[in-house]
Order: sequence, then structure tokens, then C-alpha cells
Amino acid sequence: MSDRSDPADLMGRLRDGNPDEGLPDAILKLTPGGDAGAFCVLSIPLIYSSPRLARRPPHDTRRRYQTECRQTPILLLRAQEDLFVPPETIEWAISLQRTQYIELAKAIRAIGLLYQYGVRVFGEISGQDDFELLLWNFLAYRMKVEPVIKAEAEALPAWRRVSLAAAHFDFTAIREFGIFCAKRGKNLPWMGFGFGKAGLFNQRNRRILRSRETLLDHLLPYRDAFLDLVDDRVQFPRSLARSASYSTPYKPDLLTRDWIARLIRYEPNLTYKALWILLAFGGCRLSEALNIWATDVRSGYESTAFGCYDMTGMPFVLLAHPSRSRFIDSPRINLNIAITREEYLLSRYGSAARNLLPKSDKMRAGWKGVQPANGLLDLAWIYWIDPAMSVAFGELAGELRWFRQRSGAVDRSPYLFVNTASMQYLGNPTRIASVEQALKRASDRIGGLESGRTPTPHWLRYFYKNTARAELKLGPQQIQLMMHHASIESQEDYTKVIAGIRDAMQERYSKC
Repeated sequence: MSDRSDPADLMGRLRDGNPDEGLPDAILKLTPGGDAGAFCVLSIPLIYSSPRLARRPPHDTRRRYQTECRQTPILLLRAQEDLFVPPETIEWAISLQRTQYIELAKAIRAIGLLYQYGVRVFGEISGQDDFELLLWNFLAYRMKVEPVIKAEAEALPAWRRVSLAAAHFDFTAIREFGIFCAKRGKNLPWMGFGFGKAGLFNQRNRRILRSRETLLDHLLPYRDAFLDLVDDRVQFPRSLARSASYSTPYKPDLLTRDWIARLIRYEPNLTYKALWILLAFGGCRLSEALNIWATDVRSGYESTAFGCYDMTGMPFVLLAHPSRSRFIDSPRINLNIAITREEYLLSRYGSAARNLLPKSDKMRAGWKGVQPANGLLDLAWIYWIDPAMSVAFGELAGELRWFRQRSGAVDRSPYLFVNTASMQYLGNPTRIASVEQALKRASDRIGGLESGRTPTPHWLRYFYKNTARAELKLGPQQIQLMMHHASIESQEDYTKVIAGIRDAMQERYSKC
């Protein structure tokens, strides 16, 4: 195979700022000074070897094949100051030379769109999980599934909403390109690590996706449903079909301080009262709360030993990875002999970590991917937004520990939140479904919401986020860290961010 128009020569002319007259205007956007992530699809004549034999003289016994020239779509990308044509896209296009040109050009364009979304919105891909999350969110934004976050709208203002059929075409093209790359062992550093395995992303038992700082606002219930679309068949995420309405039912109501106060005041159940406080004023997810062990609620003066600011006077609540963390009871560990929580649960209680249980198991409590603040122990911690409520939680946590001892639950599991009401399940770890039903009952008991909608435990997390912004006047980076999605590269920056959280708390509540 040879090409009549060398892409390398074309890129050289573009770098020199002297594109040939008559080249598409889109190419000019790729010249130095343009935005990273820009791309265009060029139509270049390539000469192929035809499967048909060429005519030959009778005395010539050698096999010779005809050659033919076909217009082939070529992807031209811009990254920083460099222009390049990914060779994998050329090879893929050649392998599909019998495909109609228009369909092939649309497929190549889908790869360019994914690249543009990845560069301008998503950021660096660090593994296969990140690629899957990139793909789902790319498709969701193509269809403008709500909520559309500000970062997407600002980075890609020219993108228009497409139909389900168009998004399905992109999905299929990207998946087929991924399979092509995987079979040939191509890693595609220009797209990010793991793209070469993209053909494998629809298998059973794939890992739970981890959340990312740049996609914090995407991680809402409707996109959680993507994780459940595990099937042996090649399929498109059916949840995206629910994209038509801009008045999405998934957007939570803005809960008020008064409503939260009544929720806590009139909750008779010890476990649920403690959970409402933790979720609303500690900001963790329900699944993270249900993975907390009794030993994870510690005195505030211990916070500095873990790398946090001084929380003396408030309970220090840890969010340790439910299976990987090596924190069992002390922050001082010997990595050569320390065991993980998964190993401890198996040896001490003969049970599996809750995040490793099958999805069909009612006791399962997943782990969304908390950004660890202490990498050695693989854990983060709660940042309280109300000192008085944190003290109330500490008192309830003490009562729960006492109940665990009295009921014998301490010999069955290490979890703090256990059933304190039902004689049949007394002392058993609290289930997610039970908490969801308890919140519904509690809402009915205190009068419900003005909108008439039924709140979910995740709405308490949004109350936490809104309160941190409105009352503590914290910025996006601080709130992201508090919600365990911010990735702070240097220790100096991290120290400044958490110091700002502490100062905001002191300023807000020293006036009360």
C-alpha cells in the first residue's frame, strides 16, 4: 500500500503555516495557536491492492493484482503545538475499505469527537476504568442528557444535541475501533492508556468505575445505572434513551436546614438518626457510610496523626476502602505484615467485604471510588460542616458502639451501623434498601416536601454540597476535596485547601 498524498508531508506544511490553497477551512483551526483537541477529517486518495488479479501476458505465470485508488477519510488531530495523524485510524480505515465512504467518514469522526471530549473535558486517562467513564459521559453529552455541567458547555459550545441513533452509531464505531486496536496490541498513547482494551468493556464482572474530579457533577443516579448494564451481548447503554426531557426527575430538590432539622429531631431509630446527621453534615454517600467500622469513628485529637487538620472537639470519622485499606485499628502499620480489610473480615468473621458481594446480595454496599487523602492506609475522612451536629453524631456513635457490645453484634461484624430495632435482624449490618425506606417513612412523618417528591439518601449529600457553598463560602476545589473527588498533586496545595476548610468553619461558627 502506498499513499498518493502523504499525511506526514501535509502536517509539515501545516506546521510551517503554509497550508495549500484550497484545503478545508477546518484545517486552519489545527495550526499552531489553535485549541488543543481540535480535529478534522480529511479525504485523501490512497492506492490499495485489489483482490482482483491483473491481466497478464500468457507467458507471465506470476500472480499480479490490480491496484485501485479510493478516497479514504483520515483523522488529523491537534495536541498542544503538535499536529498528527494517528496511524491506527488509517489502518482501521484501510481494513474497512469496502465500507461506504460516508459511513466510514462518520465512524472516523466519532473517534475525533471522543478525542476532543477527552482532551477538553475529561483530562488524562489513567486506566481502563477511566476510559469506560469517559465513553459513557461522552455519549451522554452528545445527547445532552441532563445535567450538562458547566465544564462541558464551556469547553464544547458548538456541540449540538444528537439523536439516540447518532449516539448509537458513535458507540458502535468507537467499540469496533477499540476491538481493532486490541487485536493488534495497540495502546494509543494519544488517546490514553487502556483504549486498546475498549473492545472488552461490555463483559461481565468488570470492575466498578471510579469517579473523577473533573466529572464530579456527572456522578448522579441516572449515570450510576450505566454500571448495571453488564451483558454478554454487545449493547448500547439503554439508560441514555431517557435523555429527551430537560425537566429531568433525577435532579434533587434543594433541602432546607429546617427540613433536615425536623428529619433528625423526629427520627426515633438510633441508627437512622446517626445516618441522617452523617449524610447531611458529613457529605458521604450512603454506601460509604454503611462501610464504616466502629473503629473508624475516633476522637478529633487523632486527626493530625492521619494527615488531617486538628479536629479536636469533633469526632474524626474515617472512610477506609472496604477491601483494600490496611487500616484496622492503628494509623501506624508495617506494610510488610499488615493485612487488608478484606483479609481481616475473612479471617475474623468469615465474611467478604460489602463492596465485593454480588450485586444481587442485599447486604452489598459498593464503593464509588473515594479519592484517598492518606494513600498509605487507602482512606479519606469526613469534613464536617457543622460542629454541633458533628458532636451529636459522636454521641450517637457512642450509643451504637455500646449497643453492638450489648447485642453481640461486635462478634458478627465490625460495622458501626447495625439494626437496632428488629428482633429478627438485631445487630446485623444495615442494608441500603432499609435506609431508603426509612427516609421515605421519615419524610412522610414530618410532612414531606413541597414538591411532593420522595427524597433519597443521596439528596442529603447535595444538601451538604450546597451548604458548604452557601454558608461556609467554600470554593469548588475545597468542596471537591470535601466530597473526596479532588486530586491535589502537591502536599503544599493540599495543606492550603484543608486549612481553608478549617478557617471557613471557624469564621462561620465563631459568630454564632
